[in-house]
Amino acid sequence: MSDVLLLLGAALSWAAGTFISERYSGKFSPVALSGLELLAGGAVLLVAGALRGEFGALQLSNVSAVSVAGWAYLTLMGTVVAFSAYIWLLKRVPSTLVATYTFVNPIIAVLLGWAFLAETPSPWMLAGAALVIASVAGLLWTRGQSPAVAKTSRKTSQLAQFSAR
Repeated sequence: MSDVLLLLGAALSWAAGTFISERYSGKFSPVALSGLELLAGGAVLLVAGALRGEFGALQLSNVSAVSVAGWAYLTLMGTVVAFSAYIWLLKRVPSTLVATYTFVNPIIAVLLGWAFLAETPSPWMLAGAALVIASVAGLLWTRGQSPAVAKTSRKTSQLAQFSAR
């Protein structure tokens, strides 16, 4: 049950972060927002680690250079670059459309695993991928437009709103 609550809490915090980022993305640089994300996440994990008593088990001599390099890569590419791209998208695309990446990323991961690691997707994985793709396409089509037309007409609509001011 606690795992379910943690997952729900993660989804809630991501939704709240998206809402806040969308609202304040024009006032701060994407890199500054990435740094804020890192600091907030690090603070939460530091408190959680302290509450679980994990500091006693930490032995810095067991941390390898490969681990540090992996951590640095994930911090830079997985957080600063990726989050900056996410903020950039939030400035240009509705947040409901940007949020579809959470559904598409697992499909990309499965495809990469198949292509580079010779992993075999199960029929359930393929069925799930088909449902995700259909759902994202449905989201785009429920706007009454094809995905390519949606982007063009949204920009036209934004220009019309700006001109009316």
